[in-house]
Amino acid sequence: MIFVNNSFEIWLKFAETFKMQAIEISTTKVVMPKDLNSNSSLFGGQLLKWMDEQAYICAKKCCSQNVVTVRISKVDFKTSAKNGDIINIISKLIKIKGASLELKVEASLILNENKVEIANAEFLMAAIDEDGKPKRLV
Repeated sequence: MIFVNNSFEIWLKFAETFKMQAIEISTTKVVMPKDLNSNSSLFGGQLLKWMDEQAYICAKKCCSQNVVTVRISKVDFKTSAKNGDIINIISKLIKIKGASLELKVEASLILNENKVEIANAEFLMAAIDEDGKPKRLV
């Protein structure tokens, strides 16, 4: 984490105010028949839905505020998953600026003791107030 003006005290106050945590969150999904496309592989839209949910959980836990997805970018599908495959999805907070939280989300196929990355993307989430307006975090 980069601190503006090297002020660790300001960061600590901010972290306490918003119960801010720099965290990495993981979840596991199993690919079911309802998740498959016409090629009998995991539908990309379903995987993006799971990744978006994971980004939401990470952002919400990081700032303890209501959050929404603003943008999904740099989506890279690397390989496919099939029915019965187990998918691990990890989200990490990259940066906070204003009301925005930037996150990296990676999805991997679990094969015995090995992981094979199947997709990754960058998510931009925004903290919002009760009226749906951006709520500044820093």
